[in-house]
Amino acid sequence: MTATPHLHDLSIIFVLDPPGLTRDSIVLLSSIRHVLGDVKVIAYCPSNKREFLFPYVTEFYDRMGAEIRFMEPTDAFASFYKQGNKILACLEPRDTEYTLFLDTDTAIVAPFDRADLVGAGEVGVVPEGVQGWGGNPGSWEYVYDKFGLPFPEERVRLIRSHKLSLPYWNAGMIAFPTGSGFAESWFRVATELDADPNVVNKRPWLDQIALPLAIAASGLGARELGKEWNLSISHPGHERHHEKFFRNINAVEAKIVHFHQAKFFRGTRFAEVADQAIAANTKFADLAELTAPGDAIAARRAEVWGRFGELKKIKVRSPEEKAEMHLLSQEKNQIKARRTSLDLQLQSAPDSIVKPKVSG
Repeated sequence: MTATPHLHDLSIIFVLDPPGLTRDSIVLLSSIRHVLGDVKVIAYCPSNKREFLFPYVTEFYDRMGAEIRFMEPTDAFASFYKQGNKILACLEPRDTEYTLFLDTDTAIVAPFDRADLVGAGEVGVVPEGVQGWGGNPGSWEYVYDKFGLPFPEERVRLIRSHKLSLPYWNAGMIAFPTGSGFAESWFRVATELDADPNVVNKRPWLDQIALPLAIAASGLGARELGKEWNLSISHPGHERHHEKFFRNINAVEAKIVHFHQAKFFRGTRFAEVADQAIAANTKFADLAELTAPGDAIAARRAEVWGRFGELKKIKVRSPEEKAEMHLLSQEKNQIKARRTSLDLQLQSAPDSIVKPKVSG
């Protein structure tokens, strides 16, 4: 697929933080190539996670024509803050005029032009779904005053709750002029808020608290984009809500979906795009085949934790129940160890996931 002319001045960036985000990144990168073609793609990996970039991952990125760049971990935050990686990624230098940052658990589902997202002097953002932070009286007044910024008069309507709010943006999709100073402002504001004991209950929302402040402090304006640019397709799973939920979701002419977990594609019209993207760019026939091993592990984890919880509630256990609980405890430890063990991760890593080239 050839490059889309109207994306030549854009870099799409995201965080590749293996092993946890590897599978999501495969979905995202496959969707970018399938829908948008040869737009510039850069994945930023914390340098201390380099050893978890297994050969099948680097081979796939090379085949997809996407760069993996390493960024140094920082102790600028008061303590480890996973969401801080997105701010550090935005802070890195790039040679395109504009940058689109995406959370790794997103996917492109329809083509678009860069001008649809962002232009000079502005940051493209989508309102958050619900008010995660800022409900306490005086919270927003304090942080705006802290940075000498005028208290905003504008209000935005939150996507899920539909409540009017001060500017409060979802940090899973942000488009900005690369050299505008926005990223530097976001980093500065976030770290200063993090160090301020008067700003309470700020995690995990620190990145989103800092976002409207950073836009204002950098002298840029916010271009409010619709929910089709960051459409959350996750749901609580209650059957009685499914019909209405899917009817509403499938009515949206989305460009970017925020899937959170691959299972949430099921039942949406965006599943077809995801399946096509995976089939076109990997050896797997569809998304379900790509995610099957991880889904099986997650299902077993839920089963083990659930049964262990049931046994724990029993005040007087039989010998058989005690033995079962002991075995489940051992399995829990094994599952926990697998998350951080390089050797265990290597044992289950595939040799390759790229689509075999057809000879002749």
